[in-house]
Amino acid sequence: MKQHYLAPTLFGIIGTGLLALSACGGGDNNSTPPLAGAFRIANGITDSIGLDAALSNVSSFSGISFGTASGIDNPPTGSYKTQLTSNSQTFTVNNTSIDHNNVTTVFAAGQIGNGSENGFPVEENLQAPNSGQFNVQFVADAASRTGPINFFLITPGSGISGKTANATVEYPFDSAPTSPAFSATTGVATGTYEIVVTNALGVTLFDSGPKGVALPTAGNVLQIAAIDTASGSNPISVLVLDNNGGNNDLLDGAN
Repeated sequence: MKQHYLAPTLFGIIGTGLLALSACGGGDNNSTPPLAGAFRIANGITDSIGLDAALSNVSSFSGISFGTASGIDNPPTGSYKTQLTSNSQTFTVNNTSIDHNNVTTVFAAGQIGNGSENGFPVEENLQAPNSGQFNVQFVADAASRTGPINFFLITPGSGISGKTANATVEYPFDSAPTSPAFSATTGVATGTYEIVVTNALGVTLFDSGPKGVALPTAGNVLQIAAIDTASGSNPISVLVLDNNGGNNDLLDGAN
């Protein structure tokens, strides 16, 4: 794979400015510094004792706990390799593209203990939503699930019967995937929603509960991902990432 790097002299010139303009600040960050994009890591590896990550030689994070995501960094635009390390095991995610005014999240999943650890990049544009809306992209990061899963954002307590899923996605390392690992970004009205995730047969895998979740939780551009749960009877939980670097791990029935 061809890799693209900025020449050291150019990086030296712009590096200080990129750090000063980091997207981790307050407010709704719908742009990135010139010649840079946004980058973060989400740890869905159930037996991870902390995930370290390096985007080639331009960005790094350490100690990302399971069920959480790193903050947001602003590396120079280009195509990179991401090296992930957890529990003394290292693996690589190729073709991690960093683009201006986009956020690229590398989602990690699986288990270190059985050798199923893996990762894949998901890129979302940071364009601000229309007034009264938030933008959302749905992601399948639950390695234990085979086949498509459906995301529903519904009025709390209304049930999913007769409703159309907001998105259908599928963990990307299935031997014969029929759905993409992540959805297109769509605009959704700001409000309180019950989040329900089902498998292809309509069996509920996750239900945030009838109290509902106020969306957006923060920011105005979200990635909502299904991840495996580390223990308990519930097969998955849902991780909500926002464009300000915040993340919320929602547990089944807790909201």
